[in-house]
Amino acid sequence: MNFMNPYAQWAGNNGAPFGDPPTRGALPPANLESGTILTFCLPYPVLSGNVTGPGQKVYFTIQTTAEATTIFQREEPISRIHWSNPTMVEARGVPASRPASQFLALSSDRKYRTMVLGNKRYYWTPYSDGTYLFDGPPGQIMNQRYAKMQAIPVSRPTTVTLEISSDAVHNGLLEPCILAALLLWGGRNID
Repeated sequence: MNFMNPYAQWAGNNGAPFGDPPTRGALPPANLESGTILTFCLPYPVLSGNVTGPGQKVYFTIQTTAEATTIFQREEPISRIHWSNPTMVEARGVPASRPASQFLALSSDRKYRTMVLGNKRYYWTPYSDGTYLFDGPPGQIMNQRYAKMQAIPVSRPTTVTLEISSDAVHNGLLEPCILAALLLWGGRNID
């Protein structure tokens, strides 16, 4: 699948949008203030149901069969997890189909997972209050936080929330973060 920023195609001079965006409501609006945090909710268990976001709008639908889990956006499949051995991932931004253990590679010290999109590395790091997505591995000073995932309530989850910055959405991280949530919270072995 090919990965591209849906907003880049319709931004005019100085980033001012013109006409109708090509996403037609499939993603949050492009004119959000930088740094705004958006919350998306996935039903728990996360392998089926609707992903809701701002305004309780359905942004994605997740359907699972015995062989695969597919993420749909407005009835179009955008990502797929094949529950084979090894578990394989197909997604926009992921060059060809690749093992989930490479899409979310576990560090040698088992303290974080690395997600590579294009030429950029992102790091999912667990903390007591959730799993965070940063632009650098743990221990580096000044890591930028892009997203946070957590189960709510912690003791008996009914929802997995994804808090993601508007900057991350505009940089194309929303779909890979939803895919990561399915892999991390799906209850299946991805290594």
